[in-house]
Amino acid sequence: MESAEDSAYPAQLVAWILNTPEESPAVSGERPATGSGELASFRAPGLVVCPADDLPLCAAISAGCPAVTLLGLSPSALEKAAAAIPGARAQLGAWERTGLPGDSVSILILSEAALLKLDLVRLSAEFRRILRPEGAVVVLSEQLDGEGWAATVRELLEPHGREAPLFPPSELEPAGECSVTVSQRGSLPVLLDFARRSGGYLLAGAAARRELLTRVQALHEYGSLAGAEEFSMTTRIRARLWRVPRPVQ
Repeated sequence: MESAEDSAYPAQLVAWILNTPEESPAVSGERPATGSGELASFRAPGLVVCPADDLPLCAAISAGCPAVTLLGLSPSALEKAAAAIPGARAQLGAWERTGLPGDSVSILILSEAALLKLDLVRLSAEFRRILRPEGAVVVLSEQLDGEGWAATVRELLEPHGREAPLFPPSELEPAGECSVTVSQRGSLPVLLDFARRSGGYLLAGAAARRELLTRVQALHEYGSLAGAEEFSMTTRIRARLWRVPRPVQ
């Protein structure tokens, strides 16, 4: 996909995610970006479930989908996300215990970093319960691109000592992937929000989380960014998709 400016989750990536359930199960490689960059309309029935703690993702998905459910364990985060996204439904629950009805979900979207701290056996059972026939799971990974301060922050946010989880469950089949490089106007709040979504942050204890954010803030204030209110920030987002197999006729 082409680079996109000033958007954490560009329209091309959102369109790819929302339209993949209608594609052939043989989809592989990168789906071309749309020429206009406009979101394609969502065609699959059922819910699309997003993590409530990633507000930019929830907002981007809701722009192209009429049935977004925000899932989270924090009532305050759910309230904030629901207030920011009119029409979205807030659901208090965990990925392993969503509380959603069976056979109700068309697309589940979660981060690779979140998978590092989940019970994959229980997660698999919950996915089997709530996904509709031909439903899909999309796993997003996000990484800072570039050298200098970006390379230093990237190293800080790595979940050292933890390998990527063995995902997906065997009941799901691969249905494609795409990646996009995103250039946006960065700031200290944007950088700290990015850090809070990283594997290194999610796996850390409370004290280690505070220390990590302090180090990121110090890099911003005293490093090559020299406390700049705005700066160029480039990330690479990879989306991988798995689907519930179609029943054999």
